Amino acid sequence: MQHADLRADLVDINEAARVTGLNPQTIYRLARERRIRSFKVLRNRVRFDRDDLAALVEEKPRVRRGADASGSPQ
Repeated sequence: MQHADLRADLVDINEAARVTGLNPQTIYRLARERRIRSFKVLRNRVRFDRDDLAALVEEKPRVRRGADASGSPQ
């Protein structure tokens, strides 16, 4: 894998929040808990692996608010 390819697979907190639909603080917490990988670049810049975020989205419950456990509206 080329160095430029690796950078393309890392996203900042704003993109991570957009991709996952999660609050940035939740993403930081998941990184602290080592549930997703984070990478420090430069001094205070943190990046997240796009594949880890995709896996996180896949594991999120798909039940919407206002729906019962079967996904049917209440």
